[in-house]
Amino acid sequence: MDLGLSGGKALVTGGTRGIGRAIVERLVAEGMTVAVCARGQDGIDALTAAHGADEVVGRVVDVSDHAALAAWATERASCNSARSPRSSITTTRAAE
Repeated sequence: MDLGLSGGKALVTGGTRGIGRAIVERLVAEGMTVAVCARGQDGIDALTAAHGADEVVGRVVDVSDHAALAAWATERASCNSARSPRSSITTTRAAE
């Protein structure tokens, strides 16, 4: 399915497991570069290994730390390169 998202940028919290990972996988399949935050580096490393550093860029962020989350989102909003994408789609999937 082509959703016309190729070349776009996405921001996904909780994107290394479950529904969040499925969202990341779909967005990458559509040709988007995805910035991901998660609680652990292992999941980020797995996504990067599966898709490449040009497709997925990740950082460990505890979304319950509002200052850390805001800093990450602000950083993403001010970036505009393949390695540090500015988002055109944002989705939050972090949950316990």
